[in-house]
Amino acid sequence: MIITFIRNHTGIFSILTFLFLLFTFFSLNYSGMCVSEFRWLSEKEQIRQVVEEINSMNHAVILIPEDSNNKVLVERVPYVNADEFLEENSNCCQVR
Repeated sequence: MIITFIRNHTGIFSILTFLFLLFTFFSLNYSGMCVSEFRWLSEKEQIRQVVEEINSMNHAVILIPEDSNNKVLVERVPYVNADEFLEENSNCCQVR
């Protein structure tokens, strides 16, 4: 019965399979999985990536954790690299 349904609805089944795989890929990436290296990033590596990304911007939009609707545009303090930032702000960050 299920096989007959799949044979009669291959287009819908293909689309649903594609969407499921796409959702799985983005869920793994969001949760800290490095897909290109096929491994989970450590908390330090995740923090370093975010610091490097924000350090490359001129401005950053920060979401206040207590109120997800409240956004603040802030000027960034330029650092040479992520290492300098993490040295000067050793207890700044955590992954939730």
